Amino acid sequence: MKKIILSISILLTLFILLSCELPFTSYEWTISGYATLVGTPTSNIKLAAFYTYDDSYQETVEVPEAHDAILVTNVVDLGTIGSDFSLTFSTKSLDPSEGYSIYLIMWQDSDSDSVHDQTEDYEYVTAQYGCPVFQDSIFCEYYWADSSNFLMGTEYGWNQSVGLISYIPVMDAPKSNAKIENFFMWY
Repeated sequence: MKKIILSISILLTLFILLSCELPFTSYEWTISGYATLVGTPTSNIKLAAFYTYDDSYQETVEVPEAHDAILVTNVVDLGTIGSDFSLTFSTKSLDPSEGYSIYLIMWQDSDSDSVHDQTEDYEYVTAQYGCPVFQDSIFCEYYWADSSNFLMGTEYGWNQSVGLISYIPVMDAPKSNAKIENFFMWY
């Protein structure tokens, strides 16, 4: 009888452990590809990714009361015609909750300091047709989810945008040969 009770206890413990959602453990990843510039910028264009406390990079940068967006990648110089890029994300120090986002942003670095200042023009980054990384995304974005959502395709942790309200967990998402561009034309 003791062996049966012990066996049932072990099986019950294993069932409970296996049915719990495991926390997201990957805090760093790299994406690479080619960035095309649409329009004619007046200064070199920089590319980086910024973590925001809400769903809009613009609000976090332009509203003085809001928390500033946090740089979570290296900064890449795309020049005035575009170039290859490689962005390495580091999110370990962040404390996100449902709805927090990371956006890829391009800006005209008018003072050549590789810092996005509030006075510098910026654009959200969008996927070009045929991009294997961001696929049909309107904005190249990463979305934090506190739990799985079958309809959105999200899992607990960071999820990479692949379409309109459609995501892939970042650990499963493609990360090379991205084809991206600025959302609105430089002028």
